[in-house]
Amino acid sequence: MPTIFRSGRPLVALALVPAFLSACSADEAPEGPPPASASLSSPEVSASSSPTPVTRPSFPREDSGRTLAHLDDRTGSWKATLGKAGDKGSLSITVMCVGGGVITVSYRGAGGGAASMSPHCDGEQTGIQDEALAAGRVTVSVVPGGRQRWALDVTRDPRGD
Repeated sequence: MPTIFRSGRPLVALALVPAFLSACSADEAPEGPPPASASLSSPEVSASSSPTPVTRPSFPREDSGRTLAHLDDRTGSWKATLGKAGDKGSLSITVMCVGGGVITVSYRGAGGGAASMSPHCDGEQTGIQDEALAAGRVTVSVVPGGRQRWALDVTRDPRGD
């Protein structure tokens, strides 16, 4: 059963996603080398009357398997079918968002298995780890509950098999 984690600590077991998730999407994850990493920065406080910088969600890249998607500083909804038919191993989806409210992140595996989470957009990393996902492609979707800014990392680690 998939596990939700927050900043690397397990929180609760996750229930299956209802069958309302649609079939494959036309969107695909970008190919090529991952973008340079950046870290979540805190706004600087100064005595001047200049506006406070906006926090941009992003997180450092870790070598935790084969990256299927890495998206930084996004807004709005996103959906893509990722990987290849023979992909296997544990799936890890990590999201970070800012702006208050919640964001819903869900996935559905080609060979079965599905889950979702709806973390609060408070700048903390939250994720799903599924070590028993069947081999095949996976469809991932992100649906913000408003105008939140978010970052997402999706990896599949065959070393977990």
